[in-house]
Amino acid sequence: MIHSSFVLQRKTCSRLHALAMALFPQDDPEFLLAEIIRQGYDTDTVAAICGGILGARFGTNWIPLERLQERERLENYAAALVDFYVPVEHIETFLAREAELSQQEANYQKKVMA
Repeated sequence: MIHSSFVLQRKTCSRLHALAMALFPQDDPEFLLAEIIRQGYDTDTVAAICGGILGARFGTNWIPLERLQERERLENYAAALVDFYVPVEHIETFLAREAELSQQEANYQKKVMA
C-alpha cells in the first residue's frame, strides 16, 4: 500500500512539474522543453506532457523541423494501429532504423545538456 501511494505521488508531482513548466512566463517554448529535460527526473513523461501543453499554448511553428524525423514512417505505423494491419517493414529494417534514431536522439540529448 505504501509503495503504490509513493508511485501515485511521484506521478502527480511529475504532472504538476510539467504543467508548471509549460505555463512558466517564458516566450521560448523550445527553451522550456530543453530546460525540463536538463532538470532530469521523469523526463519522458514530464517532457511529453509539457510538450503537449506548449503545443496548445504556442502552436507548432516553434518545433524545429529537423526534429520531425520519419514523419511518413510514423504516420504509416499510426495508420496500421488504427486499421489493424501490419506494416510491410521487415523487423531487421525496423530495428536498424530504430538504432540509428536512438543514436541521433542520444546526440541531441548531449547537445541539450551542454
